[in-house]
Amino acid sequence: MRCRSFVFSLVCWCATPQAALLLSPPATGEGELSADLLVQTSTPDAVVARGSVRLRRGGWLLRCDEANFDRAGRLLHAHGHVMVTSGNAIVLADAADAAFADGSSVLTGATLYLKQEMDPGVLCGLGFAAAPAAGRNGVTVTAKTWQRLDADHVEAGDVSLTSCDCRVGDPDFRLTAPTATLSEEVAVLHAPRLWLGALALPLVVPLPVPLTDRKSGLLFPKIMPWGSSGFGVDEPFFLTLGESADLTFDAGIFTGRDPASIPGQRGVKGPLAGLEFRYAPTSGASGKITVSDLIDSEPSGGPRRGFRGQRLAGTLLHRSLLPLGGHFAIDAKIVGDSSYYTDTTADLLQRAFPYGRSDGAAEWSGENAVASVGATAFQDLRAPDQILLGSSAPPTFQHLPSAQIAWPVVPIGDAAASFSVRVDRFATWSGAGGGEDRTGFAPADSCFSGCSIPAATAFAPTSRAGLWRADSAPRLLVPLALDRFAVLTPEIGARADAYHFDDLGRDRARVYVWTGTRLTTEVARTFESGLRHTIRPSVSWRILSPAFTTGGPPIGDPFDAGGAVYRARPTMSAQGVPRDLNAGIDGVPAARRAYDEIDGAAPEAGLHQIEARVVTELSAATSEGPWQQLLQLEVGQGARLGATAVSMAPSGLAESWARLSAALPSARSTIIAQARYAWQRPARGLSLGSLAWTTADARGDEVHAAGTFLAAGAGDTLRAGIDELFAAAPVPQAFSSGAPLKTVGIGGRVTVPAWMREGWSLRYQGTFFFSADRASDVAQHDAGLSYDSPCHCVTIGVGLTLLSQASGLSVAGGSLVLDLKQLGSLSGAR
Repeated sequence: MRCRSFVFSLVCWCATPQAALLLSPPATGEGELSADLLVQTSTPDAVVARGSVRLRRGGWLLRCDEANFDRAGRLLHAHGHVMVTSGNAIVLADAADAAFADGSSVLTGATLYLKQEMDPGVLCGLGFAAAPAAGRNGVTVTAKTWQRLDADHVEAGDVSLTSCDCRVGDPDFRLTAPTATLSEEVAVLHAPRLWLGALALPLVVPLPVPLTDRKSGLLFPKIMPWGSSGFGVDEPFFLTLGESADLTFDAGIFTGRDPASIPGQRGVKGPLAGLEFRYAPTSGASGKITVSDLIDSEPSGGPRRGFRGQRLAGTLLHRSLLPLGGHFAIDAKIVGDSSYYTDTTADLLQRAFPYGRSDGAAEWSGENAVASVGATAFQDLRAPDQILLGSSAPPTFQHLPSAQIAWPVVPIGDAAASFSVRVDRFATWSGAGGGEDRTGFAPADSCFSGCSIPAATAFAPTSRAGLWRADSAPRLLVPLALDRFAVLTPEIGARADAYHFDDLGRDRARVYVWTGTRLTTEVARTFESGLRHTIRPSVSWRILSPAFTTGGPPIGDPFDAGGAVYRARPTMSAQGVPRDLNAGIDGVPAARRAYDEIDGAAPEAGLHQIEARVVTELSAATSEGPWQQLLQLEVGQGARLGATAVSMAPSGLAESWARLSAALPSARSTIIAQARYAWQRPARGLSLGSLAWTTADARGDEVHAAGTFLAAGAGDTLRAGIDELFAAAPVPQAFSSGAPLKTVGIGGRVTVPAWMREGWSLRYQGTFFFSADRASDVAQHDAGLSYDSPCHCVTIGVGLTLLSQASGLSVAGGSLVLDLKQLGSLSGAR
């Protein structure tokens, strides 16, 4: 443990028997004295050291202009630029007095600086005037008097303490107290006051303030003034476990709230306990484990949440380096009941997300190759008020494990090749259950209790049988320059995959190949104004062969009409939702859906397509050399020219698209807009539209807006299931009902008017979800007011979350934050 305070350690040194021998350093080297001049006074055993006085013992160094030693009375008086250094701690004082006989000592007008990341050797060489500004000051303590109480404690009078290291002007905040008791690791301030500029806040009770980076003790409590759980308070206790591990214990309580305040969302009421364990055993490994236990007594009309009201949740985060340049990571979470996040958070997207996901993976990368192995587990959160670890848990498919090796780019002369091999295991923890083996629908399906099941339909108990999938995809591209005007890039590739089911008779394998070419050219003109205009037209042509298959029936397709018999229709992409009243079965049964969603391959009937596109750019010259893009517009048109899949329309125009991006560097503004239009029926019409705009200034103000329209016919994007959960931005099940997804978001952060003090800002973010019937429209509003001090040592903020639904406006959550640099934070959000 690095020593952080000279005051009490200096006194202990002066009280040792060897202190009387300082003027004549013993042969053992326990202490040494140097000065420009040593003067023997008329008083026996009294000596005066003057000019560059230095007293050193072990790691301690005392420097001053003059020191008086009285051997008979065993007294020391140092004055004139008194400075003591030890490790990363330094004390500057007007004078220091010590009485060796009884071990008492007093410092007058002293200031303690605890330096961060500073070499002690450099610190010892600093002068009196340069010491305060050298390096970074983690904590600064000033007091008029310092007096030793015992070997481990010092009492200071008229104390001022801050961890704000402002180099110009006064610190943003400070704590003051008439008296304070200091030890090596903590300062306890009695009757303290918190000063924020000229504003003083009395804190009443004694306040312990850590003087080290890692100190066991109580942290500032978390206050939850309102929100989904009502009023709450949580008090954490921090416990160090050496230099590379620590524990934080939490204990608190929630008072509950009026169930009508947020329709459709239940609150929680009862005590809360939590544990967080952090560790970093080596420089290349670190992690965190959390466990929370909430005993919920909130009344409800349904079954008790969790295990008879005891609601558990846990997380595991781990990162570490592996030999040979590899990385290993785990991000896991589990809850004891499916409504845990619904009841404890106000965020719409988190509440609507149907699965809890846990990932683990290891990866190695070389110059041209990447190898990885990993696993993903899903916890179904769709069935409210069910104990997920019981027999009624829906049989969610798991991804356990997967392994892949890939060569993304392998140069072969002027050509480039890529290749990948992947093996995946998909299975449930317990197989089909909850009636799925009889009806084809799982308990979490929206039509579980009201589906129309034909009498002749039968689902084998192995309808959720596990399977192995092997997948490989080689590709070769050969760019050919056509004089100076164009580049022709032929390519050839293939995909082969095979499925092996745990139940016999359903294995399937297939291979399909494609070949094609792309022709591109570019013309550009540079203007005297420093602008450059570029046009890049291109046309591509590709033939996808019919699949060569063996084994059982098709595994699935992105477009599934549902039912026991496989049928593909582009308008039937919604899962588990009634779409065709004449189909006999409403939606897609869980027994089929699991396999449909792990496929995602190209159409097995083959495809013959052509695409043409034009990209135009406007760029500006920069002083650094490269051109800076100001404007880019891409337009394109696709067409199908022959063999088509059963889910596709006949030959003809397929889809048009346009994408515009613009950047205005002087205004710090960007805009990105894109749209896609499908020409073929029955999905003819706008399939995708989006717009995003952001403007910011040098002061930090920002305004942004975004909107999205995504038609249900997009299939792959809106499917709910395994593949979608692996995607980067999954769409929550609540917003994938088969109707077009329409969202709008607006927000920003702006500095408040000039009549308020600089540093105050307002933020707002509004997210709006529009449904087909408009009665289910939902909006989430997040707003806040915050203050950031000039030295960025103090942050004060208040936030509020509002939900706007058909039933009206409701308060969903709030937060209060008072964050003082390195002294902990008083904050809460719920």
